[in-house]
Amino acid sequence: MVVQDYKNAFTFYSLALDTYKNDSSYYGRGIALVKLKEYKASIADFTEAIRLNPEDASYWKNRGSSKMAIKDYSGAIKDYTQVLRVMPGDGSIYKLRGIVHGMQGDRSKACSDLKEAEKLKADDASQIVKEVGC
Repeated sequence: MVVQDYKNAFTFYSLALDTYKNDSSYYGRGIALVKLKEYKASIADFTEAIRLNPEDASYWKNRGSSKMAIKDYSGAIKDYTQVLRVMPGDGSIYKLRGIVHGMQGDRSKACSDLKEAEKLKADDASQIVKEVGC
C-alpha cells in the first residue's frame, strides 16, 4: 500500500470511532498509524484496544513493536511477555523479546529468548542465534 492508502485507512477508522468505539477500530487505526510511522499515536490506539479487549494478543504484540520503534525497550518487553502468557508457544514473540533484550545489552536474556525462538522454529531465529553468538 502507498502512504495515501494508510492515510485513508486512518481517516476511515477515525470516522468509525466517532460513532462506535470498539477494539477492532482502535486496532485498525493503530496499524495505519504504524504504517505512517506515527508510533506514539499508535501506542495510544493499541492501549485503548487492549483496555477494551485485553485477551487479544495481537494488540499487545503490535503495541510492543511500536514501543520498540520508539526505544521504549522495557515497555516492549512487558508487552511481549503479556503475549507469551496468552500464546506461550509463539516463537516469533520470543524472537522479538530476545532482540529487545539484546538492544538493552542483556545478552543472557537475549540468548535465552532467541534459543527458545529457535527451538520453536521462528523465522530467522537460527540465523540471529548464530549472529549474536549464543
